[in-house]
Amino acid sequence: QSVTFSENGNQPERKPLKKASTQRLLEQMNQIVRPIANATDDGFQPGRVVLTVHKARTIEKKGLVGKADPYVVLKYGTQKEKSATVNNNHNPVWHVTGCFDVEEQSTNEITIEVFDDDIGKDDFLGRAIIDVHEICEAKEFVNKWIPLEKCKTGEILVSAKFIPIQKIRRSVGHISLTVQKAKKIEKKNMIKKADPYVVIKLGKDKHKSETVNNSHNPTWNFMVDFDITEVSPRQISFEVFDDDIGNDATLGNVTLDMDTIIKKQKLENYWAPLESCKSGELLISAKFTPAPEEADINGTAITIKKEVTTEQFEEKNVQKKSVQQSFVVQKKSFLQSEIHHPDVEFLDPIYRDDEFVIVEKKRNNWFMIVSPKQNLPINVNLVPFKQTSDKNSPIYIYPLPRGGFHNIKRVVHSGKGLTKCGYEKPCVLTAGQAYQFWTDTQGRNYNLGNMKTETWGPDRSWVVYNQEYFQAQDYIEAALKLADKMEPQFSGPISLYDRLNVDAA
Repeated sequence: QSVTFSENGNQPERKPLKKASTQRLLEQMNQIVRPIANATDDGFQPGRVVLTVHKARTIEKKGLVGKADPYVVLKYGTQKEKSATVNNNHNPVWHVTGCFDVEEQSTNEITIEVFDDDIGKDDFLGRAIIDVHEICEAKEFVNKWIPLEKCKTGEILVSAKFIPIQKIRRSVGHISLTVQKAKKIEKKNMIKKADPYVVIKLGKDKHKSETVNNSHNPTWNFMVDFDITEVSPRQISFEVFDDDIGNDATLGNVTLDMDTIIKKQKLENYWAPLESCKSGELLISAKFTPAPEEADINGTAITIKKEVTTEQFEEKNVQKKSVQQSFVVQKKSFLQSEIHHPDVEFLDPIYRDDEFVIVEKKRNNWFMIVSPKQNLPINVNLVPFKQTSDKNSPIYIYPLPRGGFHNIKRVVHSGKGLTKCGYEKPCVLTAGQAYQFWTDTQGRNYNLGNMKTETWGPDRSWVVYNQEYFQAQDYIEAALKLADKMEPQFSGPISLYDRLNVDAA
């Protein structure tokens, strides 16, 4: 489970929750989180994996004459996707996307195989295996180089994400793109100038511009539109080619991260340097328009505002800025009706990233973010504190969930008289897992005890760095390891604001 609390800072007079009220809310939370966490223990959560193989590098050379003509095949069970062939290239660019439906008892591996397109039998150039469980748990990863196996050399660049079945048809919005022009395009033909055109691709949606003859600084003013859904790939690719008799030579490529466009809403006159070439840039503009409230899921028009936990779906009225809006939710939640609580509302975030979540302001003075998986790796800060009233205080090191300084404020205002005395040290730990905290000081290793990161509730875990370990330095050497493992899961210095008080040691 993964839960984050946030206070409503917009209320001028905020009264703290009474103990009984807090306990009631925590009990409600437990009842909600546990069924979600256990919902997929027996298999996969149904949904869809979207996997893109962008390109490869240093592919093995097997033929005695000429370079390879590589293509890539993605396979998941009986589902299969094949790229186009890239001729005479050991660093091919494909940007091929496979959308694979995942069911509860589906296989756990996506196989990616590279072949050399040839007369007769195609030579095998390497294989990579992607763990579907890892994609489902991570939700998304972008631009990950994966080494090919069963070959001498080669890597592929892969991005992937998982979309739960209830979100597959959800519309995100609309992106309008314009490739205005290019400059300093590489000259590959020694006899004449290039005749360049540009291809823009998002998944299987592909658009080609007009060709501009005899120019290394072409102007296209080429405009395309993409409808973006939850299953759309994360990146939009741009490839420049030289229009020629036979095979068109590639003159460079570049990708734009769609999340960047969505967050900024507008991208104007951006010069994007081309890759896989000696020179060249594209001038790109983009505009994102969010989807309207209503989306089409399983053929039924709904407004995606919240999920209802009862089996009887009813009309709900929401008041926002004195305007009455009504909507009907006509899909079944995976939560069971018996765990419904009238005080708990389900909201879709307006915006989210690694550190922030924005939700619509209502009557809420707290909210939580829930993951359907238990014991996920989470971003953690190791934060040092000292007793405010004692200059010879030991150092108290807390493992706090990253993503907002309210976690640090929670410790400072805990009534223990602590103040932050150093910088946050980021690491990644598994929620609920106990880690031994070791320190290297004065030539010896000391185990300061165990610490455990929880994603919600009061802070119950910390270690104490006593005066006996103090040295004339402004950092603490730290290493975290599991009790049954020899190698540490994390190691590094925790920087302090001031040098430790050695005289008091």
